[in-house]
Amino acid sequence: MTRRRLWVVGSFAVLLAALVVAGKPELPQLPLRSDGTTEMDEALGHLARARETWKGVKDYTCRMIKRERIRGELQPNHLVHMKLRVEPFSVYLRWELPEKLRNQQACYVAGKNNGMMRVRPVVGLASLIGWVSLDPKDPRAMEHTRHTITEAGLGNLLERISKGWESEKKQNRTSVRTALYEYDHRHCMRVELTRQAGCGHEYHRSVVYFDREHGLPVRVEAYDWPKDGQTEGELVEVYSYVDIKTNVGLDDDAFRY
Repeated sequence: MTRRRLWVVGSFAVLLAALVVAGKPELPQLPLRSDGTTEMDEALGHLARARETWKGVKDYTCRMIKRERIRGELQPNHLVHMKLRVEPFSVYLRWELPEKLRNQQACYVAGKNNGMMRVRPVVGLASLIGWVSLDPKDPRAMEHTRHTITEAGLGNLLERISKGWESEKKQNRTSVRTALYEYDHRHCMRVELTRQAGCGHEYHRSVVYFDREHGLPVRVEAYDWPKDGQTEGELVEVYSYVDIKTNVGLDDDAFRY
């Protein structure tokens, strides 16, 4: 091996060793505001109010509007009547849209039915049987959704947001924009988060709308990371909660199916 070739190989080895020691390059941190806080602190303030409100919620009813990208395809809007009780965790869902799923129903109560959910399909041969028991993670249960019924509701949503935002505050690599917004004739605080590339987060951008009256989130949007040559990522999922009525007194009969 010539002296020049030995020098090239040796230089490459030194460079490789340096990269291993250095690891991934540090991403630029977002600047502090004049009062020493970050934009994320403001977002966490809205979240803290929502969590405080949630402590007083025992149950609620609402109409949930969801749209998700399943197997790469953006699905039509699903309009679902929802009933939820916090303890024991209980969920009832009845579809109004799309038309092919109208009157489909699903119910889950923690600690009951051997962990199974109860489902009443409206399509296929199963629709002739009536109510059937199904594992929440069964592929048939996940055919039209990205989340299991055990992940449903505002409480689970707040927990997911809390874990994500607390982690992002430590990293200080998420830009936040807030603005007043009106959704479903409700005054909201719109909180938009955009992450820097390489942070390891599932979504590049997410938007949460907090109702200014009671503080709870009434809409959440999540967008994928942009593909090569694009500046905006595709919509992954959007969930909206309208006509929320809390502490209506849902008992066992509301979830007995």
